[in-house]
Amino acid sequence: TSVTPPDGAVFTSPAITIGGTLDDAQASIVLTGQGVQTGGSFGFALTLVAGLNTFVLSAIDRAGNASVMTLRYTYNPLSITIAAPAPGAVINDDLATVSGAVSGPPGTTVTVNGQAAQVTGNTFTAQNVVLAPGANVLTVAAMAGPLTVTQTVQVTSTNTGPSEATWATAYTVMTALCAILAVAVYAASSNVHWIVHAVHHVAQA
Repeated sequence: TSVTPPDGAVFTSPAITIGGTLDDAQASIVLTGQGVQTGGSFGFALTLVAGLNTFVLSAIDRAGNASVMTLRYTYNPLSITIAAPAPGAVINDDLATVSGAVSGPPGTTVTVNGQAAQVTGNTFTAQNVVLAPGANVLTVAAMAGPLTVTQTVQVTSTNTGPSEATWATAYTVMTALCAILAVAVYAASSNVHWIVHAVHHVAQA
């Protein structure tokens, strides 16, 4: 018995047909949950569910002898394509924006090197993905329940220090910390002044 698709096949669309031919034209072919066919050839049209689908195919001759085959097919509705940066891109920065297209069921999420990307419709964008000096592999993963699909792109960062955006962020943080520290110092000095004034007042009394 010859069967297509072969055991272990992976599909990105749910509609498939399990078909083939029998060595014995008088035999019957039975597919679990799909009925019986005869005539030397067969074809069962199926709709896969997401994840692993397992079927048992049995060929039974007129004497009742059976040949059994287990078929395992995986339906992975996820797909992802990296649009930018291009493979081999040279980036003079320590941060990158990664974007592209994603297809999957509702609730599909995308990450880039573990960093969550924003998914809008069938597109994704991840900003400020950190790059190390030299070669970097960016791994984009789309996930929906137990299903995951990944794509990678290699880029090169020629930046040897923090980017302007990184310096601007650091400056903003430091400015905020200095302001907080100034307030704390002022409050502390006011309390000291009040205590000294109180002690002096008690001493005069």
